[in-house]
Amino acid sequence: MPSKEKDPRKSLHVDQVALPELGPGEAFVAVMASAINYNTVWTSIFEPVSTFGFLERYGRESDLGARHDLPYHIVGSDLSGVVLAVGAG
Repeated sequence: MPSKEKDPRKSLHVDQVALPELGPGEAFVAVMASAINYNTVWTSIFEPVSTFGFLERYGRESDLGARHDLPYHIVGSDLSGVVLAVGAG
């Protein structure tokens, strides 16, 4: 499908997902503000590359990475909020 025909509104969905166990250097954050930026839009239209391909490769690197190889992706790269819990380190 040509890029200009892709519509983020058709691939982004709101849903509830289970929270994974925290790994080293990870945190649970109660998000109070966030933004949709170009990273979110590109991810939603699978450009310039599919995020799922990256997550699949990352999942092969370690047990911790394998937790990210899922049939869905939590998008977003900008947020502010309150840290609720942290993993080791």
